[in-house]
Amino acid sequence: MANHPLAGNFFVNRHGDWFHNDEKITHERTWKLFSQLLRREDDGTHVVHSDGVRLEIEVEDAPLIVTALRVEPEGMRLRLHDDTYVMLDPNSLVFKGNVPYCDARNGVRARFSTSAYHELAECIEEDGEGGFELVYNDARFKLPPQEGIETAADNVN
Repeated sequence: MANHPLAGNFFVNRHGDWFHNDEKITHERTWKLFSQLLRREDDGTHVVHSDGVRLEIEVEDAPLIVTALRVEPEGMRLRLHDDTYVMLDPNSLVFKGNVPYCDARNGVRARFSTSAYHELAECIEEDGEGGFELVYNDARFKLPPQEGIETAADNVN
């Protein structure tokens, strides 16, 4: 594959920017296509299959970014930074510190932008037991504790 036009190193930074051999891919249709073809394999490797070639993609954080959300009758629709939409699986929602992440598609995780997090926060309520729930469309989904954050209950002796 050394002579293939797609040979080299691919990288996605924490902002969802794509790079090939340390140069940012600025052609919008190209990086969006790669983003939409991206898959996460069982071993955690991120790959794109293109023209019969398997490209391994190094990912700094989550390669997809949730930029907006909308509650619809069928659930919560997330807009991703590549201008595609996915439905939120509320059971996949996790928090690392104060940053929410979820499964987006093809095993690939998405990180919520600050503005999308503020939209999501409007749907989060205390559950009365020291935790939180995601609430929309008359449904309630218990949220897991934040990873890397100690709660007051963790400090009780």
